[in-house]
Amino acid sequence: MAAAADFGNGIASELSWHEHVFINPDLTLYIERAPRGEWVALQSEMRVGPGSVAVAESVLWDPAGRIGRATQALLVGRR
Repeated sequence: MAAAADFGNGIASELSWHEHVFINPDLTLYIERAPRGEWVALQSEMRVGPGSVAVAESVLWDPAGRIGRATQALLVGRR
């Protein structure tokens, strides 16, 4: 679940991967219940602020429903 939670900024990027780099200095994972089964899905979005700051937020799901939320602070820079 933690490994899947780290993909939020990658699947929801609002900026070009060819023109920007993304460093996530932290990942906070809020677990609401233990996952059932092997599969974890993400519903993610990224919000880009002024300067070099962004936040990625994800809701984590398994086949039985919602299992938690993940947030990532992002440092964004041009390549």
